[in-house]
Amino acid sequence: MSLQKISDSEQIKQIIRNAQEKKQEVLAWKMGAKDKYLASAAIIAIRPQIEEIVLKPQKNSDIESILSGSDSVNIMIIDDTILFQGELVRVQNNFEFVLKYPKEIQMKERRSGLRAKVNESKRASIEFKIKDGKSGQYKLFKKNVFDISISGISFHINKDEKKYFQVETILEFLLLTVKGESTNFKAKVANIIKVTANERPEVVYESFRIGAEYIGLDEEFKTKIAKLVLEFQDEII
Repeated sequence: MSLQKISDSEQIKQIIRNAQEKKQEVLAWKMGAKDKYLASAAIIAIRPQIEEIVLKPQKNSDIESILSGSDSVNIMIIDDTILFQGELVRVQNNFEFVLKYPKEIQMKERRSGLRAKVNESKRASIEFKIKDGKSGQYKLFKKNVFDISISGISFHINKDEKKYFQVETILEFLLLTVKGESTNFKAKVANIIKVTANERPEVVYESFRIGAEYIGLDEEFKTKIAKLVLEFQDEII
């Protein structure tokens, strides 16, 4: 992922103000000794004069674990892929928490997005069907994920499977499973790239990488996918 670093304080204030005005959903997260804690939240107030941000977590989240014993909180504003770490000032009623404005934020550059490389480690897999235009029958595919982002997903196919894939091909009844948690959605093929031997030296056959974009995203789905991407936060690219 290509990220632009911003350290200008006035620009940071404007970006955070825009996120609040648009009521953009936020993810807070923390790396524990063994687990990763994630919580959805919303920016409910900003105090530019004293450089504070007030966030309210959604119910039934890991927010208590995130805030416990923490001096700072990792934040992602989902829609614009804005990442920063804010100093934790205090925790208020109902686990509303106050952060200092960050000294630096990172945000996606144009046409990029939060992406995590999974490298077909079997921690993330997909199943989907493609309808054969001639027979009208569906063919089932099961693949390990190569990488995953807020906007799409990629995986590999062999040359015999390539005949089923064209740009704009719809992947129906798609089931994404990450560490035992499954999510259903549709996607369409955005690109098909031939993979070189150097990219996959462990594979002796000719292969192709399929990049697919999600179809019909809603806010709940985007939040769920963002959480799945952050499951691989140590591998964000």
